[in-house]
Amino acid sequence: MTPLRGLTDPVGPESPQTYWVRRLVLLAGVVAVVLVIVGIARLIGGSEQSAAPAASSFTPNPSWTDTAWGSATPSASSSVSPNRSAPRTQSPSPSTSPSTPSTLSALCKGSQLSVKVTGDTKKPKVGGTETFTVQVSSSAGCHWDTQKVKQTLTVTSGSDRVWSTDDCGSWGPKGVHEIKPKGSWTYEVSWPTKRSMGKCQLSQEPLGAGYYVATVHLDGGPSRRFVMQMGA
Repeated sequence: MTPLRGLTDPVGPESPQTYWVRRLVLLAGVVAVVLVIVGIARLIGGSEQSAAPAASSFTPNPSWTDTAWGSATPSASSSVSPNRSAPRTQSPSPSTSPSTPSTLSALCKGSQLSVKVTGDTKKPKVGGTETFTVQVSSSAGCHWDTQKVKQTLTVTSGSDRVWSTDDCGSWGPKGVHEIKPKGSWTYEVSWPTKRSMGKCQLSQEPLGAGYYVATVHLDGGPSRRFVMQMGA
């Protein structure tokens, strides 16, 4: 008997058909176990392969840190745009408003002023116009306020008061004028060779020929005169 004969020709008290059935059942059991093992192996291998791509496709956000992965609230620095900055407060520029005369230098006092008066001619004609030039000067710089240190030009003939800038505000100097150290300020006064009647009124009666004196007086200061001989 050959070794393989027992496999092909079953020997035993039972019929050969019974042995073949047992062999087929055993073989089927072995095949089933093998299939189960193969199936389990495939399932395990498939789950590992599917998990690997998922892990490799995960890309962390560069802005995350090790300590901030669990925080969903952005930090204060990341919520502010780098191009925005807080508004700057500019300091107010120094005032450039022009200074008033009183802030530039002291006001002139009559005692520190000197005065000089001249006429365009010493022999005016009756009915003509005599123009006087008045020069006010000071050794120290100051501002002459014509309302506080009043200056008056008066024309007289002997004891007769003929004409004066006091009779009309527009005939004399006005305003505040700067006089620089050892400098002067000059203005002109026109006399129409007529008598003033007050309130800027002039007499229409002509004056007579003779000597007339123009006197300039500064309140609290000096007086100066200019003598004329008016002809017909």
